[in-house]
Amino acid sequence: LLLRSSGMLLSADWDKARSVLDLYADSPELGSPPTPVVGRDELEGVQRRATVAHVPAKVRRALLNVIKTLMMDFKLTEENSLLTDRTFLVKAVRVLRAAAVLHDRDEVHLRDLKVLRLMTTFRVPPEAHRALESIIDRVIEDEEQEEDEPDPPPPNQQEPGPTPPEDEKQEDLGSDSNEMQAGDPEQADDGEEQAQSQQRQEAASDTAPQDAQ
Repeated sequence: LLLRSSGMLLSADWDKARSVLDLYADSPELGSPPTPVVGRDELEGVQRRATVAHVPAKVRRALLNVIKTLMMDFKLTEENSLLTDRTFLVKAVRVLRAAAVLHDRDEVHLRDLKVLRLMTTFRVPPEAHRALESIIDRVIEDEEQEEDEPDPPPPNQQEPGPTPPEDEKQEDLGSDSNEMQAGDPEQADDGEEQAQSQQRQEAASDTAPQDAQ
């Protein structure tokens, strides 16, 4: 969208143009000199932070969804809008980073997308520009709902493990039965000692009558 204003120059009103020029050329600047808000070092530090602020994948996805929704809802084309790749894919990232750093953050948040309203004033029809804030709110809400959804359980909790083949089951059963039959070696030694002790007692009871005779 282009705004054209008919001023003194375009109206060729040279006398008024000369009077305005003389007014500002002959008079000193009105008011006191501006006072710097931040020092040079601080400003350079902010600029450095803004060049490296992290832009998460969710913010990039939301940025594209905002532009896509704006174009679809208002049927924006090259004929009625000025949505250039350089402005909304390159410069928009710089603006988002600057918004994050101004809030003392080194990472761009979803709410920083609100600054896109500063970039569409003369680039889209007025009704599209007025609706941009509500579109941003909807996109942010959808993105936050996706974040709130619980993650799926790990694969080992979703499905039971594979069932071993029948031959492996039989081998396991056979090994268990053999172990049961073999028993504990210590228990086997104890049983053998008991048997030998019983045999000695029987032999002693047999020889006792013969000694008495």
